[in-house]
Amino acid sequence: MKKLSFFLALLLMTPSVHAARWVSHPDKSQLTFTALQEGAEFSGIFEQFNVGMEFDPASPDGGSVSVVIDLGSVDTAYQERDDYLANKDWFHIALWPEATYIVDSFRHSGDDKYIADGTLTLRDISKAVRIEFSLLVDELGENAVMVGSAQLNRLDFGVGQGDWQDTSWIGAPITVNFELQLLRAFE
Repeated sequence: MKKLSFFLALLLMTPSVHAARWVSHPDKSQLTFTALQEGAEFSGIFEQFNVGMEFDPASPDGGSVSVVIDLGSVDTAYQERDDYLANKDWFHIALWPEATYIVDSFRHSGDDKYIADGTLTLRDISKAVRIEFSLLVDELGENAVMVGSAQLNRLDFGVGQGDWQDTSWIGAPITVNFELQLLRAFE
């Protein structure tokens, strides 16, 4: 009986290789978006963002994710558009320099695929946003790759004020894509 108790205690103290706290590798992760301008697709990237995540693929409902995006780090490869995005009609980064996404719940959707329901706060407006993603964890449980996307409407967040609410110039739907190289955070 003592051997069994010792084994159970040891087992309970040993962390699972998959249940972990994760952080994104800033030089190897990407957060991008695509939208339409005058009917032509353009894309952009946020150069600076941080992701903190606790996630166990075997039990996704207990996970959590928080993302903080530096809106001033947007780059659409067109400086005039980037300048517009920073102003008060768009991101208004002087007042709201960051956007945040906090996951409220996860669920498994098959194989290595998951769905996260969370809250995006942008321009001090918070709305529900669902992301679909895949997560692959390496054999050692020390590195992972998370790839996914979300659909949102910029007008739901007040992005594009005044004349910019007219979607004939800039479309309302936005697709957000991400590929995160995650590192297990050892304490």
